[in-house]
Amino acid sequence: AGGGRGGARVRGVVVVGGRGRGRKLQRWAAASDTWRATRLGFSAKGDRLASGCKGKVVRLWDVNTRAEVAVLRGHLDEVNDIAFSPDGSIIAVGGEDNSVMIFDPASGEVITRLENHLYPISAVTWSADGKWLASGDWSGLVRLWDTSNWSESHVYTPAGSVVDYVQSDSNAMPVTVGT
Repeated sequence: AGGGRGGARVRGVVVVGGRGRGRKLQRWAAASDTWRATRLGFSAKGDRLASGCKGKVVRLWDVNTRAEVAVLRGHLDEVNDIAFSPDGSIIAVGGEDNSVMIFDPASGEVITRLENHLYPISAVTWSADGKWLASGDWSGLVRLWDTSNWSESHVYTPAGSVVDYVQSDSNAMPVTVGT
């Protein structure tokens, strides 16, 4: 999944670290159900880590202190992908309940719920400027959302299978879909 590239899950332990020489890895121990089937997403600054799992919630962690700082609730089923906006002010969370929840990580409040998908969300990603959000589902459909008013702007229907990730590398939001 798009937001799940930031860490590795091993028997209730998450190893968090950066690329490059001399970067210290952190080993976080937590109750095994906290990390079960986890999806991870880092803020752009790298100071926050969001983890989502079968518990229908997203836990927000301070990377420096390893402390849980918030629990984001709203999904009706398990969490499949997590992505912070480029400025870190918003978190998009795709779920098994066919919706994308948009959260304010500072307050933990739900900003909106995007519900046009008919299948579970498998991937979410932001444009580099934060003006667009793309969400992909198990049917292979990708929806593009205008974040100024959370309206659906475009629908892409790639050939056939589950969308594993969506990725954007520019403000123009060309979407790469992986199946």
